[in-house]
Amino acid sequence: MRAHGDGRKFDFGTLGELVRVGRERAWLAANAQMITTYFQVGAALAIRSLDSDWTEEEWDSLSRWLVGRGAAPLGFSSENLKQMKRFHEVWSPYGDLPPKALALSWGCHLVLLEACTSHHDRLLFLDAAIRKRWSPQELSNRIRANGRSGADPSP
Repeated sequence: MRAHGDGRKFDFGTLGELVRVGRERAWLAANAQMITTYFQVGAALAIRSLDSDWTEEEWDSLSRWLVGRGAAPLGFSSENLKQMKRFHEVWSPYGDLPPKALALSWGCHLVLLEACTSHHDRLLFLDAAIRKRWSPQELSNRIRANGRSGADPSP
């Protein structure tokens, strides 16, 4: 704490907490929008794929087009576009993306896509990753340690 000239106290810790909470809320809002966008892009790509499978050249061409137009300077490589399509295909049979999924980073979603073989496990680890604030690496380690068995992911 720091005293003002008139004797009032100013709590630096309170100010620091306001900044921390504000930054966390901003990250959550931006992340939620990006995850929603990835799901929507995946839906559009899945619809297009119904006509025919895309060649590697078509995926690369789309990626270059998005980057070249400034629409997507980062995160829209051909590989990431394929993951967005898969992201949509994995979640869409169960309805819309669960709202809680918007709180998880794209890196963690990629781990869930790769490592979880069932919807049940995906939901289980999604909940644990959000609750315990796991990084993608920690999430991957926890899934591997549980052998994708659907066991409780808690330590």
